[in-house]
Amino acid sequence: MHIATLRSALVGMVVGGWLATGVVAQSPSPLPARYQARVNDVVDGDTVHLQAVGSRESIKARLLGMDAPEICQAFGADSKAALSRRINQMMVTVESLRQDDYGRALAIIYLNGEEINAWMVQQGFAWSYGARGSKGPYKRDEEQARQMRRGLFANHQAMKPSQFRRKNKACPAHASA
Repeated sequence: MHIATLRSALVGMVVGGWLATGVVAQSPSPLPARYQARVNDVVDGDTVHLQAVGSRESIKARLLGMDAPEICQAFGADSKAALSRRINQMMVTVESLRQDDYGRALAIIYLNGEEINAWMVQQGFAWSYGARGSKGPYKRDEEQARQMRRGLFANHQAMKPSQFRRKNKACPAHASA
């Protein structure tokens, strides 16, 4: 349902130059754009470690189009726990077209056909993430979660991760998962 919106946003960002710089090349054994994988670890509310079927390599993936609280930020541990309960050690379908500046696969993850990126926003565990004035592909999901006062949206003082990172730089090393 959201994939068409997400693809449109990505095309706009690439054309606008936002994604055109600093993209890390794929690993020596590139995977297809859509593949099956096991979630081996949940790092935080928007980052996981995967192992593609038939591969021994670990893939670090960032859930595309959403932004979860930092692990040391208020509601960060809750966001991680929700994602972990939902997909840790599960077989998922991964759709990934590129990597980010940190070498992570930018991915949409599906569990039994359900888009987990959207689910995280719908349940109030993450914000819809956009750039250059866009409210992101999950803006309607975020609006509904806000109206229902789900998760982090029950607290109107919740700080977006981008603001938190600007203010605090990064989480202390001992706070990371």
